[in-house]
Amino acid sequence: MPKSKADSAMAKEALEAVKAMVPDPKLAEKILKRRLYNREQQRRHRSNKTEEIVRLRGEVAELETEKAGLADSGGDDEMDTMLPWKEVSCGILECIEDTSQSNRDMKVLRRHNHDRIQRITEVTVDRISDDISTLRVLFLSSHYFNQYGSVPFNDECHYHWGLDLSHIEDEAAKLAAFHRHIARAGNEFVGALVPLLHFV
Repeated sequence: MPKSKADSAMAKEALEAVKAMVPDPKLAEKILKRRLYNREQQRRHRSNKTEEIVRLRGEVAELETEKAGLADSGGDDEMDTMLPWKEVSCGILECIEDTSQSNRDMKVLRRHNHDRIQRITEVTVDRISDDISTLRVLFLSSHYFNQYGSVPFNDECHYHWGLDLSHIEDEAAKLAAFHRHIARAGNEFVGALVPLLHFV
């Protein structure tokens, strides 16, 4: 936008005023440009706010006009679209009944699952040898690694698994017999847990 003579004169006066306060001409010109930039930004901000206020007032006026038009056309439309209280109450009652039935079904299923788990536990415990004192021994019994430790391999197998390997001399055959015994016990235990796979 081209500047008028009055604007040029005002800018020149402002520059001279800044130069009077700041001896360095370049610094004075830089300060003046910054002030003019800040002043222009403030002017634009006020202008944008004014335009926004005008726009919002126009939208409010349009909404008020639309509201008045709807009021003149009649106020029974809202009442006509409402459901009767009888239908609303029936819908709420059906929702409550569905929720109650769902809760009852969940309780029955939970009780059924609890009974199955209890039966599985009873069968599992019944199939575990009396010599096995903990489930850790059942699952983690790689006790043949203790054959070179402080506990003899034969004693370890006999104590935890009821497996007598004293009649086998060959170490490889002894380990093979141990592995077969472990596999057989594991298969029996897994067989007891097969019903539990239904929940997986």
